[in-house]
Amino acid sequence: MCSQSDSGPVVPTTPLIAFLERLQLTALKTFGSTNFDPKTYVDLSLKFTLSKTQLAFDNLPKSSNGSVSATDLNGFIESFLNAAGEDLVDAEPPNFVPEPKGFLPAVVNPVVREWALEVHSLWKNLSRRVDEGVLEHPELHTLLPLSKPVVIPGSRFREVYYWDSYWDGYKWVASNQNRNIFASNFIPISVKLFNSDLKLVEKVRQSLQRSGLIRAAGIATSLTNSGQQWDFPNGWAPLQHLIVEGLVKSGSKEAKSLAKDIAVSWIRTNYVAYKKTSFMQEKYDVEKCGELGGGGEYIPQKGFGWSNGVVLAFLEEFGWPKDLKIDC
Repeated sequence: MCSQSDSGPVVPTTPLIAFLERLQLTALKTFGSTNFDPKTYVDLSLKFTLSKTQLAFDNLPKSSNGSVSATDLNGFIESFLNAAGEDLVDAEPPNFVPEPKGFLPAVVNPVVREWALEVHSLWKNLSRRVDEGVLEHPELHTLLPLSKPVVIPGSRFREVYYWDSYWDGYKWVASNQNRNIFASNFIPISVKLFNSDLKLVEKVRQSLQRSGLIRAAGIATSLTNSGQQWDFPNGWAPLQHLIVEGLVKSGSKEAKSLAKDIAVSWIRTNYVAYKKTSFMQEKYDVEKCGELGGGGEYIPQKGFGWSNGVVLAFLEEFGWPKDLKIDC
């Protein structure tokens, strides 16, 4: 458990993780930071025992700064490690049907309904199970030896994450808070303790509308354009969902109207981006309908678990009338 007094990097306590982090650092020195994805290296699994793999790695000729020639390092990885993601295999979701009974009854626009069914079908693309090898030799893998199929977020996020299933409790820490405005400031409205207080809901609604976070295509994560992915102008599906859900649950007519406006904008940007790219995206640029998000340490990811789920949840909640256009 970490406390506010803790500082410094996290020290791995698992020998396999410690070794893969050494490999990761060596790869960074060898290949450089351009197009370098640190996650790739901790997702690798071993072909042989850790001791045999480490010995071979330690015997690689190294320069004074710890780098290894690209030829030697690539040869080592190919000989001793499996590719990232090989320990997960495709799995048909149990009980999956192309159009479930009672699917989105309030979506009557045929174009939107067809798209919603396409999004629903993506669960098949994101369903995985852990390979038998992980269950037989868990010491060779960083992946947990789960016995049941899972739904992954997509792209580089090859495994199941707690955040892709969401969370159901929230904690505010009063000390050391950043006083800048963030979408996360409004997440507590999704908790019954807050959304059941109509006076508080009204204050939150007015504050959100004045905040500058609500843009043409959804709620911005912050107002700071830092170039990082969890900042302006990016919008993320979980933040849209939590805020919209809270406003709807409040029972306030004004709050629900605002929630619907946000949801409609978010559905539209997802639809237009999907039609341009044939993929649901990890995040979106909320400044302009249909634009993809960016920034951060890796290229925007496709898939994408929480984006799929939030679009379908919004269509379930608000529907889509026949005469309402879906294009920007």
